[in-house]
Order: sequence, then structure tokens, then C-alpha cells
Amino acid sequence: MKRIGFTAAALLMLFLISGWKAVPPAHGEVVVLTEVGSINLTGTSEAVAVSGNYAYMADGYSGLRIIDVTDPASPTEAGSFNTNGYAYDVAVSGNYAYVADGSKGLRIINVTNSASPTETGYYDTPGSARGVALLGDLAYVADSNGGLQIIDVGSPGSPSPEGSIATPGSAYGVAVSSLYAFVADQYGGLTIINISNPTSPVEIGNFNTSGQAYAVGLYSQYACVADYNRGLRIIDVSNPAVPVEAGCYDPTIVKYYRDIDVVGQWAFVASDASSTDGSNGLRVIDLTDPAAPTEAGYCETVGDPRGVAVYGKYAYLAAGSDGLRIIDISPLLVNYSYYIPFFSSKGYGTGVALRNSDPSESAHVYLYVRDTEGNLLNGQALPTLPPSGQYAGIVNGGPNEEGWIQVHSDRHLTGLCFAMRTDIPRFMFDQTLIPELSETLIVPHLADNEYWDTTVMVCNPNNTSVEATFTVYQTDGTALDPYRVTIPARGSGKYEVAAMTGGESIPQGSVKISASKGLAAFALYRNTDGVVKEYGFAGISAVRPGL
Repeated sequence: MKRIGFTAAALLMLFLISGWKAVPPAHGEVVVLTEVGSINLTGTSEAVAVSGNYAYMADGYSGLRIIDVTDPASPTEAGSFNTNGYAYDVAVSGNYAYVADGSKGLRIINVTNSASPTETGYYDTPGSARGVALLGDLAYVADSNGGLQIIDVGSPGSPSPEGSIATPGSAYGVAVSSLYAFVADQYGGLTIINISNPTSPVEIGNFNTSGQAYAVGLYSQYACVADYNRGLRIIDVSNPAVPVEAGCYDPTIVKYYRDIDVVGQWAFVASDASSTDGSNGLRVIDLTDPAAPTEAGYCETVGDPRGVAVYGKYAYLAAGSDGLRIIDISPLLVNYSYYIPFFSSKGYGTGVALRNSDPSESAHVYLYVRDTEGNLLNGQALPTLPPSGQYAGIVNGGPNEEGWIQVHSDRHLTGLCFAMRTDIPRFMFDQTLIPELSETLIVPHLADNEYWDTTVMVCNPNNTSVEATFTVYQTDGTALDPYRVTIPARGSGKYEVAAMTGGESIPQGSVKISASKGLAAFALYRNTDGVVKEYGFAGISAVRPGL
């Protein structure tokens, strides 16, 4: 339990009054990125996928090329397989590479031995296979005039059709979530297909972009479309039946946006331009504010980039006739992320106190505040923290909002979040920064009795929604029926004991949180004896089992 004296309360009130000036992160500063390695290939490099130490190239009529990128400065060819058609795209899962091979459909290549890959199976699609995405045992193929083809690849040696659907345009690229396939449909724009029943997919929405939709990537509730000569279109698909354009990045110099890979807040775009303007290469677009995306970085390269994949601190460009180009993107990457599952301006002032743990280097810190649905309330670049320097201030997230906070830094931080009831300024609780996510979390103490109640707050920093199960245990180890929720992409939720137990009374116990992706969680304890007292609030972070 935490207690605050007059001095601290007065300081907190000062923060509430003064606040800080918001500065959008990374806006206005374009970073020049560096090409660190390359290798020329014999075909026309259309796409790339990276797994482990290998880059897998869809190399046109030269088929699949496997490049050892253990040393990004000196990539070498490890092996190849000459598919029968024209390799437009490639996806990798486990020991298999799945090649969208134009008129020859989907080819499944065993890459266990990178020096000697072999074809395991194939499925001859009715159109020309241009793009491929994987989800579970299903391959989703953008099949140009053949629309979307869904193929069961659970047995790689004998792939079989699962379902299909025609699209209004010509299907070039595809991205999938658990319920929907998003098809880059060239002149047909963005087509959204419900795949909850893959044997009978149904088109539910379409947005006619102004250019030619070649590729699509997903960011929170948005589909980001590489729209060829009309730049990057950001489509809000929170209601997939009625997609609307939230924003766009349409460069003044004509650049042909051919492919996209979305990682965190960044859209990495393969930009193929005319030979006269010198703008071929990688463009990085900041999606922090989808309504006003900005260019954050670029690297000009030779060739005509057609595909891009990000893996670790490198972006890999399929550069057409100039093979594979490897670009160091580390200047854009924050090395450390911290999570605060609680934010509220509903009767609370919520602040952060951060210390740079590095005694020799300054820390550049970015702070993002999101509501429970994942919408960005505020993005701020905090003042640079000098070596061993400190910052404290109230978080600006707008009036009457709830959600969570994410802190990014290029140095280790130590810190906490603190909160105060604005109607009773002397009361507060705090929580330390959570440095990592976990798919399994334990809250070791729940209290739901005449004196205390407990609320568990959970945030989901992932770009997709997460299924979470809460299992409450009584003091004797007896488990109650599980309570299941879906937490939106980049959203959060708060859950009281009564919700987690189905209304069953439990004076004290614990809860285990199991999720499909890593989460962060925090438990808030509140005094409920009818009178709010100085010791009325306390809280702890949920921890991984064994910690």
C-alpha cells in the first residue's frame, strides 16, 4: 500500500496543471538509411521472405533462390530451385517455401537442405498466382483473374482446394487475419473477404483506391495498400463492410509503390520509380497518425525494387534485375519497449517518472497513449534524457479517457507510472514499467471481500487482436471456470473479480492469464469498506510463472 505526503501531492498537482507539450515522434526528421550488402541474381527478383539465416527470393523465371544472409554485408547463394513458371511471391513456414509461380500455380518447396531444395507438391490454380500468404494449414493465393484461391497445405505433398472467390479486379497481393483476407486487387482496389468459413469465402467490403493496388499490409485497424503510382493508402477496416480511407501518403515525386511490410509503426515500402528521378529504393512511412502519415526514412538503391521484407534490424529488397539489397534499418528501431497497462483521465491524473539507466549515453524516449480500442490518443517525443538523467510529468491523453501507455527508448530505462485521484489529491497508487510481454501471466493475489476488491488491467501491444483466458484459483488451488475475452489490437481491458468468476464470490485467491500472444497486466486493489482512506489503493504488476 502506498501513502503520499503533502510535498509529493503538491508536486503531482503542479504536473496536472502544467503538463507537457506534445511532439509527434519521428515526424519532420527523415533518416537516411544505409545499404550494407547485396547480391546479384540471374532472374528478376520479385519478392523476398526471410527466416533465420536465409532470404528466400522469388526470382522470376529463375524460380526460388536461397541466400545465406548470416553476414548481411556479404550474402551468398546457398541453393536454388527452378520452378516451372514465373516466381512472383514467396512465403516461408517451417521447412517449406510456398512460391506463387504465375501460370504454374502454387509450388511447395522443401528447404530443409538449403543447398538442395526439392519440390514436395504443387497446386495448379486457375489464374496466375501473384501473391501468397499463410495462416495455419491454409495458403491464400492472390490469383490475378482467378481471384482468391484458398488451398489446404496441411499435407505439403498433396495440397488441395479449400475454397475460392472471384474478385472485382485482378488479385495481386493478399494479407490475412483470423477472420478476413485483404486482397490488393489492382484496379479493383482493396477487396475484403470473410474467411471464417474458408470453404465458402464471402466478399463483404471493397474500397476502390485511386491507383493500382499491388500489395497490402495490416496495422492495427488499418489496411495499408501499396497503390502503385498513388502512394500509400491507409484504409480503416474496423468495419470491414464499410472501409473508409483514413489517410494517405502520396509523394510529390512519382514513385511506384510495389510492395509493403508493416512492422510496429513503420510501413516499409519497395519504391520503384523512373530512372530519371533517382528515387528507387526503400521508403519508410510513419503510421503513428494514420490520418497524416509521414516519411521517416529512405535508402536509394540500384534496380527497380518490387518486394520487401523486414527481419530483425534489416530490410531486404527484391530489386528486380539487381537481385537482393540489404539495408540497415537500426536507426529507426527502438531497442527497448516498456508497458503500462493503466491510463485514465477519468478522475485521475496519470503520470510517468523515467530514469535513463545508461551512465554514458543519452536516451531518446517516445511515449504512446492508446485507448481501450487501440486508437492513438497521443504520441510524444519526451525531452532527451542525459546519461543517468530523469524525467517526470503527467501524461496527456485527452479528457475522460481510459487505456494504456507504451514507452519506447533506445536505452534501458527504470521507471514507474503514478496516478492520483483528482477529487482527493493526496491519494495515489503506482506501478513500475513492465519490460516484457508474456503469453502466460500470474496475478498472485485477488481480493474480493467486504474490505477490498481487485481489478485486473491488461494491455495488448500487438498489431492483431488477442484471445485471452482468465482462470481464477481459490486458496486451495481449485480452479473456477475459465473466463475468455478478446482484446482488440493495441487495445486494453479491465476485468473485476466478479466478471472473471461469473459472479461467484471469492474472498481471496489468484488468477492465471493465458493468451495467444504476449500481454502485460496490472492488478489494482481498492479499499471498499465505505470510506476512502489514505491507504485505499495499491497495485502490483502481473508476472510470468516462476518470477
